[in-house]
Amino acid sequence: MANNRAAPGCSILLRCIVRCSIVACFLWLPILVGGCAKKAGHSAPSIIGTWKNLDRTKEKPVITFRDDGSYLLEFNNGKLKYMGMYVQSGSMMQVTDQYCGKAIKGEYQYTVTDNTLSFRMVSDSFCNRGTFFPERWVRVKNQK
Repeated sequence: MANNRAAPGCSILLRCIVRCSIVACFLWLPILVGGCAKKAGHSAPSIIGTWKNLDRTKEKPVITFRDDGSYLLEFNNGKLKYMGMYVQSGSMMQVTDQYCGKAIKGEYQYTVTDNTLSFRMVSDSFCNRGTFFPERWVRVKNQK
């Protein structure tokens, strides 16, 4: 009669291979899913372009965010202009301008929904930025 049982060393080796394969699957699964999630994940939508203020119809403010980190805020069809710089980090933005200077930064959280941009002031201790940034803006055009 032939013995159908595997040698004891082969049985242990086979169990080890099976267990290692299962462990490897559980270790690689989060990495694979995480990698896919990062590719398919959402980054903050771009604010680059020109936006018209929806709340201040009398002054007709328009703001243009450029891809070089500068912005131009115009009132009354361009008769009054403010220039400044901004730095984005996710959905947060720090701004400076020509009147308040680079030392006084304002920090805002922004949200883009469809073609509407809104700001929430986190901190801005000086200047008039806090009066016009936290309003609703609609995209007029994208910058090319």
